[in-house]
Amino acid sequence: MANTKFVTFELYNIYTRVSHLDLLNALNDFLYHELPGNRYKWLSIDTIIQLVRFALKHHLFKYNGKIYRYVKGSPLNYTFTQLLFDIYIQQWQNILVRYVRSTNQFYGRYYHRGIFTWNKSSEDLAKCIKELNEQNADVPLTISSGMTARFLNAYIENRNGILYTRVYRDITADQQPFLLPYSAEHARKLHRQWFRYSLARAIEYCPSFADFQEEYLHLELSFLANGYSLDFIKYLSSQFMKRFNPQQRQVISIRNSTNYKSLRQYVFRYFNKQMADTQREQQLQKLLTLPYSISFYYLFDWGNRIEFNRKFFELWSTIVKNDPQFAQYDFQLFLRSKHCFSLHALFVRYLQ
Repeated sequence: MANTKFVTFELYNIYTRVSHLDLLNALNDFLYHELPGNRYKWLSIDTIIQLVRFALKHHLFKYNGKIYRYVKGSPLNYTFTQLLFDIYIQQWQNILVRYVRSTNQFYGRYYHRGIFTWNKSSEDLAKCIKELNEQNADVPLTISSGMTARFLNAYIENRNGILYTRVYRDITADQQPFLLPYSAEHARKLHRQWFRYSLARAIEYCPSFADFQEEYLHLELSFLANGYSLDFIKYLSSQFMKRFNPQQRQVISIRNSTNYKSLRQYVFRYFNKQMADTQREQQLQKLLTLPYSISFYYLFDWGNRIEFNRKFFELWSTIVKNDPQFAQYDFQLFLRSKHCFSLHALFVRYLQ
């Protein structure tokens, strides 16, 4: 609709302001709602809450020779902590989701930031935000609304009822617009991955071929400014096309405006398939419990990963699955890789 606005919000400093009591209350409500029988395997909800309370109580740190304990917030370098805050926000957003979904509007969230569409009055929006802020006065909610919005790396606009999107780039704030991500180890491999990600993002965000051309030119100039050759960029583009259109039934050029729409369909179809595969795997994990499913992780720095996986499954099939004691369990095997980064590289990535 032509009068629909975009509203972006952010929970200001949530990771340092939420008390442990609020985290535990949100976790308790979540568990009672999600766990059938109020138990997870052999653990009751009360036991889980006690274990989490114990972990939060012993989040300590040392500063100037003294030991301190977190009273509000928690360190973010633990997956456990990220999960607790995500549960807290999930419970917090219920009021907002009900307001938005009651009028069939869009709602999305990424960690402590979110976006939704709004076609009611500004007074109704202010009433909703006031009710949300009253839930926890220590974590104020900041919002921005209008016919245009910037959410993460996307620019979104309502052009008389037509949705317009492109990649957002703040030229005035970016003093080094052509700087590639820094990595102390395997920079070439990281930049190959970053090229593929940036190109896929540009295709998804830019329905207009002119906007895509502008984004592709920026990507090309970034690699040229950092010492990569034009032949290397063409090679990355061709590898991108092989990944997202492996059957090559139709020759599609990134520079061809007539085929750009088909290229976007290939990219969306690829990611939709990935999402469907992930959902099937999650459903399988729910149905299968140990010892019927196994996940192996290995450090992956360089080399041919596809060849490693093929050889591993070949050995698994010929050695393990032929064992009569193992064959009766019909194991489901998942092989995943982890990247090995130095502490220095992780520190630089965190600062960025």
